[in-house]
Amino acid sequence: MRLLIADSDPLILRSLKISLSLRNDIEVVGLIADGADAVNMCKAKNPDFVLLDTRLESTATTRQIKAHCPNVKVILFTLYGETSEVQEALQAGASDYIIKADGMSSMFERLRTIAQDN
Repeated sequence: MRLLIADSDPLILRSLKISLSLRNDIEVVGLIADGADAVNMCKAKNPDFVLLDTRLESTATTRQIKAHCPNVKVILFTLYGETSEVQEALQAGASDYIIKADGMSSMFERLRTIAQDN
């Protein structure tokens, strides 16, 4: 699974890169801290999934990613669960969401489940 991570927090980006580098079933193709850069990186790297922080204008970013890279699955990465912002991004084309507080092992399982379902 090729994964692009877009998160506004540099610590989260570094932590995810370290944790995911230990897994042989996930290849991190980029770490981005901005929604516009996430769209451009999708065009350049064509990942299978984008893990998108909801603080990066997730609805607009999801629309742009899906417009340019319709096969890429956008997975929202949220602090608060199913908020109105998450609902809007899901309606814009995001596939699902993962709650940050659920932890790394839960995130891996959720990513694997989403990959199998799609």
